This record gives sequence, structure tokens and C-alpha cells, in this order.
Amino acid sequence: MFQSTPEEQLASWLFLKYLISPEVAAMWSAGSGYFNPIPSTSEMMTEDMFTAYSSIYPYFTAANELLGSGVTLYSSPSISAYGTVRGAISEAIANVTTNGMSVEDAVATLQAAADQAVADSQ
Repeated sequence: MFQSTPEEQLASWLFLKYLISPEVAAMWSAGSGYFNPIPSTSEMMTEDMFTAYSSIYPYFTAANELLGSGVTLYSSPSISAYGTVRGAISEAIANVTTNGMSVEDAVATLQAAADQAVADSQ
């Protein structure tokens, strides 16, 4: 939150608290296509919730199964190249799903971009 008036800060906090409640988080994920890593949302998300993004439901299901499987998952590593690599991942996904690039080519391009981002950040 940004420094603001007490009323605006309270409103921001209440909105964030609302947004991360399991029911709302599940609706937000299904409606936006963004993955929500709140474990309690996994059982709430059903295929019929994904009206605009029905094709990604299987991926959400697989990711949520991993979250509850005991597999240790890491996110947001604390390196300066993280944002650049994250953007490159989005591009790779778009290249495969929309632009017709083969998975192998997208992975090679992504790896090269990630290697360059890490090299540039050191």
C-alpha cells in the first residue's frame, strides 16, 4: 500500500483482504486467467467457472494438484533478472499458444533470453 490518508489506507487494506478471500480469489483466477496460489481455492475452482478461459482449466488443475502434493515449489526468486525472465516466459507461452511457434523453438528462445537477462543483471 502507498502512504495515504488513514481512510484510503483502510479502504486499500479492506479491498486486498476481500480479494484474497478464497471465494473471491477463485472467481478472480477463473475470470482473469491468472493463477492464484491460495491453496484453499483449488477445490473451489470448477471448469464451469472458466467461462472466458476454458482452455486453461486443465493447467490450473495440474498446478493446484502440485500445490497439494508435497512438492516444494518456489516462486519469485530474489534476483534482479526475475522480472525480465518472467516477461520472457509470457512471450514463450504466447509464441506457442498463439503465434504457432514450436515448443522446442519457444524453449530455446526463452532459455537464451533468460541467460542474457541473468548475464545482464550481474
